[in-house]
Parts: sequence; structure tokens; C-alpha cells
Amino acid sequence: MTGGPPTNADQKHLDGYAAVAFDWGGVMTKGTFDSSAVVALAALVGTTPETLDDTYLRLMERFEVGEYDLPGFHSRFSAATGTATPIDAFRAAFLGAVRERPAMYALIGSLPANLTASACCRTTCLSCATSCATTRA
Repeated sequence: MTGGPPTNADQKHLDGYAAVAFDWGGVMTKGTFDSSAVVALAALVGTTPETLDDTYLRLMERFEVGEYDLPGFHSRFSAATGTATPIDAFRAAFLGAVRERPAMYALIGSLPANLTASACCRTTCLSCATSCATTRA
């Protein structure tokens, strides 16, 4: 692919494929979700990203595999950091940390209509509902 709309040469490379998937963090977004979420959550609880990083990543590892949902992640985060933030503020900081890359959505939208295209993430669908999307079913 050329980085813009598919060319005729690109279209030939897609022949025989039924679907294409793009990773969400770092491809559909600018930077990774973890790096921007740590900064946003550190600001929320009044600490530094460096202080929060290990705690966040330890909790996120279990959240990503679906061990608990977003309210469960929030309660474990609060307990681990000794903070008490309202879940709505936590949700806004956590999910609002994402910086999408509009050009990637344009690229997916320009793929042939017969090709199923998805943006996927490791995190459970509920946690990244603001951006994880199948663009064509």
C-alpha cells in the first residue's frame, strides 16, 4: 500500500483476500494507548507518569485479557494508588487519552467494498468503545 488511497497496483495485492485488520494502538492512534493513558491518569490523581507506570501496567495486563471490566479496573486502580476518583472522571481520562489518526480511517474507508476491514485492539471491546470499530461487516 502506498499510504494513500489504494492504487491499481495495490488493488492487485488485495485480490484473494476477504479481510484486513489493523492494530488499533499505535496504528489507528498516535502513540500507544498505554503511554497516553498513563499521562492522563497521572494528571487525574496528581502524580507523575513515572510513579504511576508500573501500577498501571500491572493492572492493565489483567484488564486486557478480560479479567475485569472498566468499573473493576477503576476500583483496582483506586485501591492500588490510594486515590478516590469518580468513575466518570476516570472513564473520561482513560478513554479520552486516545489520539486517533484520521488518515488511517480514511485509508480503511478507501479499501474495496468487498473487503472486510477492522481495527482491533488487545483491550476488551468495552474499554475502548470510543474507537475500536469494524468499519464494514
